[in-house]
Order: sequence, then C-alpha cells, then structure tokens
Amino acid sequence: MKILDGTQRVAVYCLLALSACASSFQPTIAQLDAGGVTPAALSVKPTRDVEFVNRDARPHQIYSSDCGEVSSTVIRPGEQYRATVGLGPKVCHFQDLFEPGASKYRGTIAVGGGVLDWAP
Repeated sequence: MKILDGTQRVAVYCLLALSACASSFQPTIAQLDAGGVTPAALSVKPTRDVEFVNRDARPHQIYSSDCGEVSSTVIRPGEQYRATVGLGPKVCHFQDLFEPGASKYRGTIAVGGGVLDWAP
C-alpha cells in the first residue's frame, strides 16, 4: 500500500469535500405521470433546484405566474426540466399548460426566506 505525502493527502481531502458538497445539493423532484404531479406541494431553500420529471406517456409544460423561473419548455415523455428558484420567502403556484383545468397537475413550491443557507 502506498503512503500519500502531505500534498497528495490535501488533494484527496479537497476532492472528498467537493463530492460531499455536490451530493448535498440534489434537486427536489416532482414527478409528472397520468395521476398528476407528485408531490403537489414542494418545499425548497432559496436558490435551490426543482426538477420536474415526466414519467407520463404525453408531454407536459409547467407554468407559474408567480415565479417565472419555474416555467418550463415542453417536457416530453422521459425528459426532465430543472429550474433554480429565486430568493424567498415566497410561494410559487404552478400548473400544466397542456391541462390547465386539471387540479391533479397543479401544485406549489414554498421557497424559504431569510439569509441564504448554503448548508445541506
């Protein structure tokens, strides 16, 4: 077994720290399928990502009049759309433009407020 010198150890520690940070900022997932959007109520910290995953056989398009950053392009079957929410506190209401009257394709994203929290 090879023993690492000081510089190599620091490099390994830095890589471990970076990988821990990257994994702590995974998006909050909302799934779209024939049953609607799940979960319909999401909660995220400011400047974090929300990802809409289309597991349905038909396309969807997310629209939010409250939070333009959440509005998507067409999300085809098997595709996903990732949006970074802005600062809070706020509530983003969203719906599917292809099913504007269907309550099963409506939801909310509660964005926390206060000082930006960079910890997971």
